[in-house]
Amino acid sequence: MGIAFEAYGLAAGGNGGATARIRISVSRETRAGLLRVILGEGGRGASELVFEATEPGRTTLYQVLSLEIPALEPGNYVLRAQVEDLGSGRLAERSGSFRIVVPKESP
Repeated sequence: MGIAFEAYGLAAGGNGGATARIRISVSRETRAGLLRVILGEGGRGASELVFEATEPGRTTLYQVLSLEIPALEPGNYVLRAQVEDLGSGRLAERSGSFRIVVPKESP
């Protein structure tokens, strides 16, 4: 799964640019709430991807990611991206829903 996002107005740090902590998670919607999906190779990864990103000389952060997600059961899912500005401590979070459907059988 590929995702791309931008974060604007981040605080300039010592390098004159932005540094942020990024958290990406995928959860399955269930009747009881959300169930985290394991990210990473062979389902042995963590329930969220966390990393730091830096843009020297800029206060805008642009990221393009390719997520390795295991085969998912049919159902409704939520992808969540959170950006924590390490210079100011501010948080921004966005989420989007998607659905996995059972493929139609060929005649």
